[in-house]
Amino acid sequence: MTRNLALAGVLFVLVMAIAGCGQRNSATVKLSEFEIKPSGVSAVAGKPFTLTLINDGRVRHNLRLESTVTDIPLPVALAPGEKATVTFIPKTAGTFTYWCGIPGHERAGMVGTLTIEAS
Repeated sequence: MTRNLALAGVLFVLVMAIAGCGQRNSATVKLSEFEIKPSGVSAVAGKPFTLTLINDGRVRHNLRLESTVTDIPLPVALAPGEKATVTFIPKTAGTFTYWCGIPGHERAGMVGTLTIEAS
């Protein structure tokens, strides 16, 4: 019985180690007045990245990324309560800014950072 417990323990550790090797390449970003949560997300360059945007606010919001990150367009604007998902392949590693492009929202604090790690 002790041997079975030890074997089960080793198997558990191996499964957890293998699961930890996979890199998660997705994020959910919530937009509201006047903040973006989380204020920082990570992705892996050259691998499909799925970004889900949720407007938790009472006015229209959107999310803009620097053109060095992707050529895929993000939604023009999300109405209150609206959700959108976009998948793209980050072009290069580095740290980039994202922001709400609705006039005045970026200045009011709706900014964040996308960190793209090398693959």
